[in-house]
This record gives sequence, C-alpha cells and structure tokens, in this order.
Amino acid sequence: MQMRSLCLELWLLALCFILAQATAWAGTVRPVVGTAACIHAGMPSVTAASSQARAVAWLDALRKAKIDLPHGLQLSAAYPLGLTACLYELSLFTSCTDTNRAAEVHLTPRADRQDALSLALRNPELPALYGRLAEETKALLLKLQAVMRYGRANDNPVTKTVLCRQLDGLWLALSCIQSGPEGWLCDGEDRAKLSEAARLAPQSPSVHLLLAETQLQHNLPLECVASCDIALRISPDLGRALYVRALAHWRLHQLALAETDLNAALQNTLIPPPHGQEQIRRLRARGAVRMLRGHYDAMCEDFTSACGLGDCEGLAEARQRGHCRPSKNMEKP
Repeated sequence: MQMRSLCLELWLLALCFILAQATAWAGTVRPVVGTAACIHAGMPSVTAASSQARAVAWLDALRKAKIDLPHGLQLSAAYPLGLTACLYELSLFTSCTDTNRAAEVHLTPRADRQDALSLALRNPELPALYGRLAEETKALLLKLQAVMRYGRANDNPVTKTVLCRQLDGLWLALSCIQSGPEGWLCDGEDRAKLSEAARLAPQSPSVHLLLAETQLQHNLPLECVASCDIALRISPDLGRALYVRALAHWRLHQLALAETDLNAALQNTLIPPPHGQEQIRRLRARGAVRMLRGHYDAMCEDFTSACGLGDCEGLAEARQRGHCRPSKNMEKP
C-alpha cells in the first residue's frame, strides 16, 4: 500500500509539472495549416486525389502543431501526435477539385485546451486512439505511394481506389472521437457513421474499437464482442478493446470470460499501459466481476488498488456489504 501511495504521489508531481508547462504554453498557441499537393495524375478520380491530399495535409498540420508543444509534454506522451490532436479542433478543410491543386487542413487550438490537456493526461486512451489513427493513416499513404510507383498498370486503379476509401474510413472515424462522461471515446449516436467507417476501412483496429463502443452503448453486446474480436485479431495488444470486450461479456453474464479479458487489459505490456482513470476503470470493473463470482479476496485487492489511485467508491460499497474490512492491526495507530 505504501508503494502504491508513493507511485501515486510521484505521478501527481509529474502531472503538476506538466500542467505548469502547459499553462505557459496555452497563451502562445496559434492556429496551424497543413497543406498537400493534389496529385491528379495517375489517380482514378478527383475524389481519390482529394482523399489522399486530405490525409497528407492533416498529418502535416499535426506535425506543425506538435512543434509548439512544450518539450515536457512531447516526452511524456506515448503518442505525441495523438496528444496534439486532443488539443486542436479541425476548423476548415479545402478539398481537391479539377482546378484546385492543393488541399488544406486548418487546426485551431481548442478554447478549453487546459481542460482538454488535463483530460488527455488522465485518460491516456484518448491520445492513444488519435495517435493510432495517425499511424494507420501514414501506413496507408505509404502503401498508396508504393502502388503509384511500383504497382502493375492493370491493378493500379482498383488498388488506389481501395486505399483511398480506407483513408476515407479513417477520416470518418476521426470525426466521431469525443470523450464522454462515462469514459467512452465516442458517442453512441455515431454508430451508423462508424459502421460505414468499418466498411470502408476493414483493416483498422481503431475503427472497429470505436464501433464496438457504440454497439455496447446501444446494448448490443454480441455485436460488440464481434467488433472487438476483429480489432484484437489485427492488433492483439489493443488493451482498450480487451476492456470493452470484457464489459460486453459481463452484460452477457459470461463472467469468467470478462475476468480473463480484464486480467489481460491490466497488463503493463500493453501499448499504452493502463494508468490514470483508465487503470481505475479496469480495476473497478474486475473487482465488480470478481464480486459477482464470489472471489471476495481478489475483489478487495482490486478495489483497494483503485482506492490507492484515488477512487474509493468501489471499496466503500464493498465494505457496506461486509467485505474488505481493514484488519485490527491496520486500525491501530
């Protein structure tokens, strides 16, 4: 318990230092514009050229915005581009046309950027999601570049169209990301948009994860499990998908499966490893599942760990039910 308290104190000190840097940074941020040439030659359509240019311009804007972040923020983030995306809003996008030879993506600093930064640091899955989508976008652009350079002439149009549609799917998913009051990374009302994004980008684990979250919000646990299965087949270390699938198993009363997923979701080998509010949520969920299974000692360990991280609600509820009582030795001064 003393070790947990020490770790919590160190984490809070680091967070305070980072937030202090962010306070100075907040007054100097500026809008940024990412640009990209519209490559019409060799592309199957103007729409495909626009999809490619928009993705390049978005990554360019994120890189420019990242330069303005304090050095401490960049070092502290597992996904610096993802953290940057949390602090800016897409304000304007100009697409390619027959006459327009360049695309632009305008990013504006969020009015509530201090709150957005605090939220992102306490909920690492949010910048991680943006960061993974940025990496997936970059990977698709590299594939598209390779096809344009080395692909066979007879399969180029189809391959280019498929890759550009996948970029469209990632872009659609980006528009759905938002942090909800219950820890969701998207709104349940975006289920139709994310179903379309998954159809366009079937190889994106991030898109399938977001779709799974909306399905669970609509009380569709079977569909949620299926979407998480797809995400985890593509990216086995996607801890958030393990957590969401565990919640779906819980709703299906498959408690053993839920606990197995939560055990995996709490491993420090995941990228990013669970910490902050995300770690608390997973500990609280596993403690609740263990309570339902009658594993009270293990339940108490989870609720005590969550309390050590600042959330004692689960522990208090367990004690009201007669569990997790402190020993007499602990009660002595």
